[in-house]
Order: sequence, then C-alpha cells, then structure tokens
Amino acid sequence: MINNEWLLSGVTFIVSFTLTLLVFRDINTALLAGLFAVPAAFAGLIAVNRKRRIAQKRVLTALQVEIRQMEEWKYQLETDLWAISNQSEQIQQQINSRQTQFNWLQVQIGEKQKLKQQLTLALIALGEDKRHVEEAIYHLNQQKEELDLSVRSLKSQHYKAETYKNELLADLQHLKEEIAFQKTEKQRLQETLDFLRSQMHEWQMEDVEVHDIKPPDEELTSVETQKLLTASSEEKPDADLDAEWAEFVAQLTYPELEVLKAIVEQDNPNSTIKNIAESHITMPELLIDAINERAIATLGDIIIEPGTDAPAIADPEYLQTVKKVLEIKAVK
Repeated sequence: MINNEWLLSGVTFIVSFTLTLLVFRDINTALLAGLFAVPAAFAGLIAVNRKRRIAQKRVLTALQVEIRQMEEWKYQLETDLWAISNQSEQIQQQINSRQTQFNWLQVQIGEKQKLKQQLTLALIALGEDKRHVEEAIYHLNQQKEELDLSVRSLKSQHYKAETYKNELLADLQHLKEEIAFQKTEKQRLQETLDFLRSQMHEWQMEDVEVHDIKPPDEELTSVETQKLLTASSEEKPDADLDAEWAEFVAQLTYPELEVLKAIVEQDNPNSTIKNIAESHITMPELLIDAINERAIATLGDIIIEPGTDAPAIADPEYLQTVKKVLEIKAVK
C-alpha cells in the first residue's frame, strides 16, 4: 500500500511539474505546482481508500450474514436429513409389512384360482347335463306333436281349420309389418311359422273340402298356385317309394320341394334357397328345419345335412330317392 502511495505521489508530482512547466515556462512555479499536487493526490487517495474500506465493510457484513444463513441452512438440512432417514426406516418397515401382506394375498389368490377351476369344471358338467336334458325335451316335444296330430278327429278339423285360417291370416299380416321395422321379432316369427306348418299337416290330411283351403303361411301367387295344382294333379304313386317316403312326400309343401330341387341340382344353392324363402315370407333355416322335421317324423332321420355352409343331402341313398320324389312332383 505504501509503495502505491509513493508511486502515486511521484506520478502526480511529475505530471503536475511537467504540465506547469510547459504552460508557464518557469521551473519554480512548476516545482510549487508539483509540491501542491502531491498533498492533493494523498487526500484523494485517503478519500478513495476510506470509501473502499466502507464498501469492503459492507461486503464483509453481507458475507457474514450469508455465512450465518448458510450455517442455519446447514443445520436445517441436517435436521431434514435426520428426519428423512427416520422416514426411510419407517417406509422400509412399511414395505416389509406390505410385502408380507402381498405374499399372503398371493396364497389366497392361488386358492381362489383352484376353487375357480373346480367351479369351471362343475359348470362344464352342468352344461353337458343341460344339453342332454334339452335333447330329451326335444324328443318328448316331437312325440307330443305326433300324439296331438293323432288324437284330433276329422270332424273337428274342418271347423278348426276355418277358425285358425282367419286368426293366422291376421297374425301373418301383423308379422309382415313387424319384419319391416323390427328384426328382433325373429324368434316370434319362427314360433308362428312352426305353428303354421303344424296346421299345414292337418290341412293336408283333411278331406277334399279342406284341401281347397289356401295355407296362410304359403301365400302363393296365382302362377305358383296353378303350378302346385298342376303338379298335384299329375302326381302318380310310384311303386319304388316306401310307405314312409310316400307319407313324407305327401307332407311336403311347394316351397320345400323347390328347396330340395335346388339342393339336388346346384353345388351352392344358398342364393336360390334365400330367394325361395323371401318369396314366401320366411327364412332359409326355417324351410330346411321344416323338411328335416317332416323327415324325422316319417322316415326317422334327417335328409339335409345341418350346420354346413352349403346344404346337401345327408345320405347318397336319400339323394336317389329325393330325385325320384322330384320327378313324381315335377317341380319346375
């Protein structure tokens, strides 16, 4: 610091002496000016040092405050670290407790899964029992239908046919309207059509007057009716047909004969069967089911293989007999 003051004094003296000498051209005046400049420089230096000390003191005070603040933060951090350490221990204890509970739950889940498997096996067994019961009910219903057909007297059939005709025509009209707006009425339509087919069995067994009644579920056009009447009039008993086949043929309706003809003559008759069903206000599945039901009732077996993409005759021997039936009926 002293060296700096002497350096400043020397520089101030030289600068003041030089400038005064250049201006006044007098050495004495220049020496006086240089001597006067040295105290002034010292005074300025003292003032600057004082201000610097004040500033340094303020900075030192601020640094001390920051140091105390940092010490407080250090203490707070140590306190927090201690608290976190305690919490970590508590959390570890909780984790261990949860792990124990998790292991216990896994054991419980294993037991529940075993119970579920046992219940699933029991449900499968119940489903098999249900299927057998439904098959038994189906056969009982078939037997019941056959018994119902056998106990009806011929005298009451004509009166009942006329009454049912009016009721079924009204029901059929209502079903036509429902089909256009609600496809969800499929089951109801199926039940109604099944009932209509059972009535067709009765009408085909009636006398000549009952045969003249137009079946309500067929609703044939005038051209189709003429074809059916012509085919019926041209029918001749075939000596090659057994009594069961003759009875089966007698129960077939014109749409069902058309379905059999399409199955025999076409590799994929689905579209043809669909058109036949739509023209007679019914469904392909119902026509095929009706043919198989008549075959079961008369022949004791189905003749159309169910559950296939393209309907086909179930047995090659049946195929030859069906061709003879179509020749007798002369289906166009």
